[in-house]
Amino acid sequence: MPTSLSSNQQSEIFNPRSHDFWLEVLDPQRVIDFTAVFGSARVPIKSPIVTLAGIPGKNSPTRIYELALDQITPDQRSRLIDFIALKFSLPRPDIDEDLDRIGMPILAENTVITIDHAQRWL
Repeated sequence: MPTSLSSNQQSEIFNPRSHDFWLEVLDPQRVIDFTAVFGSARVPIKSPIVTLAGIPGKNSPTRIYELALDQITPDQRSRLIDFIALKFSLPRPDIDEDLDRIGMPILAENTVITIDHAQRWL
């Protein structure tokens, strides 16, 4: 099973901007999926504060975090679009447009949030 990368390896995968909020998925299948798309089970998120959103296939509002799309590489974005297109049978151009318009939710269940440089937020 793929494993998460160290912080030093993270800087090689994601844009080299300073980023403080990270989510790591713990569910084994999601670890495989995230690693295939992002190269890691740990991804940058916009905020460590969970929000509620309507998610297709869920009966009630679902707890989510939002992927920090401005922190992922063009290759990661392309793999993300391919993954969503395959999983949900959606056209790539629609997914690309929706990512720009509404963002990318990540289900909060079975995740861990970390905050780098927490002193900035105190």
